[in-house]
Amino acid sequence: MAIFTILRRVLFAFGLLAGAFLALDAHGPLLRISVSDIGKMYESQYAPRPRFGAMEAAHELIRRDTPYEPLAVFVDRKMADRTIAVEGPAWNAFFSELEAANADRPSADWQKRRGSGYADGSFFFKTGEAPLNTVFPVLRDKGMSFTYLRLPDATGPRFADLVVTDVSDASTKAPPTLLYIYRSIAPWFAAGALAAYILLPWPRRLRPDAIRYTRATSVVLPDILAGVVMTLFFAMPMFIVAGNSSSGSILDFADEGWGIITAALWLLAAIFASIFVFTARYEAFQLVIEPMGLQIVTIKQNRTIPFSKMERIEFADFRPPRWLRILMFIGGMVNWRLMGQALLLESRRDWGITIVERDGRRTRMLANFIPDFDRVFKALKKSRIPFDKTLTAFLAGS
Repeated sequence: MAIFTILRRVLFAFGLLAGAFLALDAHGPLLRISVSDIGKMYESQYAPRPRFGAMEAAHELIRRDTPYEPLAVFVDRKMADRTIAVEGPAWNAFFSELEAANADRPSADWQKRRGSGYADGSFFFKTGEAPLNTVFPVLRDKGMSFTYLRLPDATGPRFADLVVTDVSDASTKAPPTLLYIYRSIAPWFAAGALAAYILLPWPRRLRPDAIRYTRATSVVLPDILAGVVMTLFFAMPMFIVAGNSSSGSILDFADEGWGIITAALWLLAAIFASIFVFTARYEAFQLVIEPMGLQIVTIKQNRTIPFSKMERIEFADFRPPRWLRILMFIGGMVNWRLMGQALLLESRRDWGITIVERDGRRTRMLANFIPDFDRVFKALKKSRIPFDKTLTAFLAGS
């Protein structure tokens, strides 16, 4: 059954982490396209404005001294070196769809692509979608993030604004289905994690009087805590990077350095994931008092230790290492927020016993969280197994 104990936590952790990754992994950049408002550009250049402040006064001076240009000349000058000419049936159909969507008559597909916020009048596409996939390589090779698309037409050229939108910008304005392409399947991984945790066989009692940890408080609740906090720290870099990084790469150590934050947060996630090691041990542990010895079942072994082979019983201190408690206390002196955790760590009284056998083998077990562990002490005393002074003093004072 130990294999199921280990597999339960492996699948539980994998499902939670995979679900979080698929839900939050942003795929960018995206292409944002909208109809070019030539009339508004022309009006902004030449229309009179109320003169409030030095900037508007300067604009009015430039407008008055600058000769008017015909619209065609203005467009050619304004869009020089920033225009990509396109043509063909695919582009004709694409522009027709864009203009219909801009007039609030979008098709069902284009409605799903509508942006939000200031990008409400724009529509988003992946870089590999036709016909924009023929334009994106040109922008990428030239290092451009903006261009005008110009489509010749019998009634005059048609224009569109095309913007390469990075992950940080797209995360707040683009439809989530385009940016987070695997989000729809993420809940299935989380559900699978929960199903594996519940449905995989749990260890049965060896006997009705077998001593073991309380499953709810010693196994299930710590597993839930570990899973939730581990997933939170694992997913946190994706929240941070998606809103602040242009590349969206959580493992970028060279350019923007987000990989350092990711490594620190994933280290915290790994620390909480280590709780699974302890809960697996607690789940597998069982102790049966036999007439001639103790049968001890752990995740690694199932063996019986005869009373005749026991030399003594020693006190086992399961508290965190003393160096860690001192380090936490020093940290609390520097940062008061750590003082509460330091005092909590110092006040813990996790204890157990170590069975020392005559051949030198030692078996440790935690005692203070196991119900009815006093039955073990009674059996050991009945068999006249000596306790060391520390354990004797501890039991006398407890």
